[in-house]
Amino acid sequence: MINNSLLQRIEFGFTRTACSCDEDVLNCYFVPGYLIPDDLSRLADHLSVENIFDLARDYLLASPGPIVGLNTGETFRIPTLVPARRKEGGCRFLDHNDRCSIHAVAPFACAFADVHLLGEEVDRRSASGLRAIMLDHRTNGIYSQCWMYLFQRQQLAPDVVQQRMLMQPALTLIKSGLPLAVVKTTKAWSLGRILGANQSDQ
Repeated sequence: MINNSLLQRIEFGFTRTACSCDEDVLNCYFVPGYLIPDDLSRLADHLSVENIFDLARDYLLASPGPIVGLNTGETFRIPTLVPARRKEGGCRFLDHNDRCSIHAVAPFACAFADVHLLGEEVDRRSASGLRAIMLDHRTNGIYSQCWMYLFQRQQLAPDVVQQRMLMQPALTLIKSGLPLAVVKTTKAWSLGRILGANQSDQ
């Protein structure tokens, strides 16, 4: 039974979104959203996994993370944890009907951003999540430890920048009005290969 309070989650003062339009689902295939530290225990409870490292091994990948810019013009990356991928591509938690199987406890970047939010609002939300991740990395928290554990096991997510580029042709077709089911049959549908050891359904 789904805990309705989870569907009304608030993180960093933001209320979760709940869009499942084709454009949002496209992100689930190419750039599944990142987790924040608090997501780990929520997801573990939901999946009845006792050990967080077992959760990471079976369900997550280590991503180099987004590129973040400083006022000085310098850029750096914030390593993030993201859902593992299915063998055929797409988020490990995406079912065969293109629905999220863990919707109530979806990762922060999935639950608190959708394509209908203004870019400025998405940036505000993402910045809050990334700050929480940076703090965990600075203190060698469990999130950071899980990321290093997966990195050492070579359970690596594809680079988010590359995946966004691969997504563009399919996104253009969806924005032109073609449904996702049709776009998936076109040449624009190029998920690319998944890096690392975790390439199949668990």
